[in-house]
Amino acid sequence: MSISLSRIVLVSLLACYLLAPALWRKPQDKIPENITDLSIGNSHARAINFRSMGLSGYNGYIDGSDIRQTIQRFYDLGADKSSIKRIWIPVAPVFLYRDKTSPKWTRNSTSWTITAIDHWNSLYEYLQHNVHGWSIAKNALHQMKDTLSNKDMPPKDQPIIIIEGAEASTSQVSPDQIPELANNTVAEHLRESTLNNKGNLQRINKFLSKTQEMGIITIFYTPPYRGEYYHHKSLKNFTQNYQSQMQNILEHHNNSYYFDFHDLFGSYKTKYFYDDDHMNIYGAREFSLVLFKKAQKVIKF
Repeated sequence: MSISLSRIVLVSLLACYLLAPALWRKPQDKIPENITDLSIGNSHARAINFRSMGLSGYNGYIDGSDIRQTIQRFYDLGADKSSIKRIWIPVAPVFLYRDKTSPKWTRNSTSWTITAIDHWNSLYEYLQHNVHGWSIAKNALHQMKDTLSNKDMPPKDQPIIIIEGAEASTSQVSPDQIPELANNTVAEHLRESTLNNKGNLQRINKFLSKTQEMGIITIFYTPPYRGEYYHHKSLKNFTQNYQSQMQNILEHHNNSYYFDFHDLFGSYKTKYFYDDDHMNIYGAREFSLVLFKKAQKVIKF
């Protein structure tokens, strides 16, 4: 057998190993049956506790998700083909402006390039989630990354419980740790954010039009944050802009709502937080009750 033919055979076998499983493998991470409410977005979605609200819900967030990844998560979970009535999405000051997955040159424009890039990223994520060999490699890399550094996860010495699919900490942040935590969080968020990000606006408007057609209510909310994070001087331009931008978006989508509770517990209290921008389970329970009562005034449950 010639060297060229041997290479062709090897490449073909490798392709079969990687791609063939995708023909019958089904994503395991799907919304449970009889769920009416879905929480998606980044780790700030841990603020939602459906049990406190008395709702049948599932928390399908993924740490660090930007808008495109949040929207993709909705479809990956099969929410568009489920009995979901409402989706809940957290809104941090950089939410509308953060983009972790698109080339930098596309972030400040709205054009066919946004759609093309999103389709490519969707295919890439499909392969990641459904192809056996690729999944093994991806999981190994993620485990390595988590071992080295994962700011969004509660520290390893904190008790962790699982509620409605979400990891929740039962610990309380130490006040002397917060300034450094806030500086690191803000630096991370700003690294991938720009106030001129128009691509995200196109994505979110398109998504809200789709959910409105499906009869799904979209509930955006800003959860409580520590003041060291929310009022950080480097976030000033974002905190001054994101709420008015959210209102402008929702004016065109009558099936969507936004609630702001960034200062619900007071900017500098610690008992409801496990770090600078995440609540512990006790904070999540209290916040969810307040959010639900406010939402009930304008939304029929």
